[in-house]
Amino acid sequence: MSGSDHPSPPDFARNALAEPWNLLTVSGLAASAAAANPERLFLRDCASREDWDGNLPRQLSFADFQREAEFFAGQLETLGIVAGDRALILMPNVAEAAIAVVGCLMAGITPALAPAEENIDTLRAACERISAAAIITTGMLEELRPAEIA
Repeated sequence: MSGSDHPSPPDFARNALAEPWNLLTVSGLAASAAAANPERLFLRDCASREDWDGNLPRQLSFADFQREAEFFAGQLETLGIVAGDRALILMPNVAEAAIAVVGCLMAGITPALAPAEENIDTLRAACERISAAAIITTGMLEELRPAEIA
């Protein structure tokens, strides 16, 4: 897309969301839902998860999801990943991926999602392109285990 394809600032301002929509955030919506419906089912892994990654499918209530996302956000800070940083999230479609995205947003970190089946050279280029401070994954990148290095 060329620069001329982007709306000019006046067009963008005219199309900006009006209150209260401009005040909504994903992490704010998660917190509101957890407060309003703490025990209600929020997220469910697919039933066949155990077949393809060996883990039992997870079910999380709004409150459980909020707690895990807040914990994840705090863990990012202990690793030195701070607001303003970018993190590449490399996970299959599992509950942990949603927790990682919302946890990053809670911590002020910009999440960038990458397909779990991407090759190492493409991932390396993506990390360089976004200046990633971290790679968040549940597995290995070829023979590299990022969690063991952290």
